[in-house]
Amino acid sequence: MNKVITAEHMSTHLDAPYHFAEFAWKLDQIPFANLHGPGVVLDIREKVKKSAPGEEATVDISDAEAWENKYGQIPKGAIVIMNSGWSKYWPDTNRFVGLVDTEDHSKGMASPGFSPEAGKMAPF
Repeated sequence: MNKVITAEHMSTHLDAPYHFAEFAWKLDQIPFANLHGPGVVLDIREKVKKSAPGEEATVDISDAEAWENKYGQIPKGAIVIMNSGWSKYWPDTNRFVGLVDTEDHSKGMASPGFSPEAGKMAPF
């Protein structure tokens, strides 16, 4: 037997685009072709290690270019994910979600993500 434990809203489900935009697809409207494809992992663990506390390390265009220099062009329709190494903070929920100040939650969160420019590269 195996046991998997994860926090709510942390890779446990698929959010429909409608969740974020009123006129976007609902879950049953997402074409199946958009839900599978070749996988690409952009590794930003070193970037995360070098970022200051409270600073968000992000996947940017240079990370995608570095992957392409090593492996070739990112395939059209690829599912692009990042390896930030952030899982090392689990199960410390405050650290995992990147709370800047665990006493004052109004100061926001800082955790790895994708830069707007990298997001605009899609669809690959």
